[in-house]
Amino acid sequence: MAIEIKPLGPEYRVWRWKILTTTYIAYIGYYMTRKIFTICKTRIAEDFGWELGDTAYIWASFLIAYAIGQFLNSFIGRKWGPRVILLGGLGISIVCNTIFGFSNSFENFILFMFINGLAQASGWPGCIGGISRWLRNYERGTIMGVWTTNHIIANIIYKSVGGFLLASMGWRWSFFGMTLLTLFVWALILIWQKDRPEDVGLPPIIDKEEDYGQAIKASQEDHISVSEYLRVAFNPLIFIMGVAYFSVKFLRYALDSWLPSFLNIQGLPVDQASYYSMIFDITGVVGTIVAGYVLDRWFRGNWAGVCFVCSIGTILGYVAVMYAGVNPILIAFCFGIVGF
Repeated sequence: MAIEIKPLGPEYRVWRWKILTTTYIAYIGYYMTRKIFTICKTRIAEDFGWELGDTAYIWASFLIAYAIGQFLNSFIGRKWGPRVILLGGLGISIVCNTIFGFSNSFENFILFMFINGLAQASGWPGCIGGISRWLRNYERGTIMGVWTTNHIIANIIYKSVGGFLLASMGWRWSFFGMTLLTLFVWALILIWQKDRPEDVGLPPIIDKEEDYGQAIKASQEDHISVSEYLRVAFNPLIFIMGVAYFSVKFLRYALDSWLPSFLNIQGLPVDQASYYSMIFDITGVVGTIVAGYVLDRWFRGNWAGVCFVCSIGTILGYVAVMYAGVNPILIAFCFGIVGF
């Protein structure tokens, strides 16, 4: 069925840019209050006399809470909407990261890292929900290909700014600096974010009944029952997508969480280790945009084909790392292949 492309009026275009910009920057804010610990943990371990491996327990508490929070926020987001969970989740993360800057105990880090994980789980569903009513189905591949570079740009920001603060002022100021920047992000969400066109007096852009070949049928209502939720959750395609995403996250988080520390152990100073680990992120920006473009133009919406090609590239990148020796700079460049 041919899709009739209706041009958007000037008010729509202005508000779409506001929403896309706000949600893009919002997820950057989430990363700035999520990942700064990963570049600070070698210094934190040294200051408190911990083994570096002890910091893995702190990060594990975050990841466990993050997984739990993903389920919780799927219900909360339906009830209160993306704007509320973004303001609430990012606000809690700001508080937690301020506390990290003053923390002096292992137990304190464990507790507030768990709380931070629950709050951080609101970021992705909040941002995706925040733009879902502002984009038409047939244009999502290209737009989302650019929009999803937000987490990669966020990595570059926290590794560059946070790495500089870490080397020049210490790990506590890395937390304080990122928290201060995130306060401005929170204010932007408060001012600009609207959940749907109807919230600013405009008619909806998308029709609830349109599907354009959707692989999974799910209720579009604001409130759904537990049985409806379970029906979608146990869909075989959801399971396959979950396994695939688990595999990607397993590799990406291993790099995201440990690459700066690994390069530091290999002999680079903490700031340079943070800077060189950005190669993984910079190549990821290009890869994400290219993936979104080819999804629409060459693969005609066949995301499975794009994922397969990208997975082959990821495997080749890891093979390159295995033969890179112990040169930290060469290792960083090999991980750039994985990032792409």
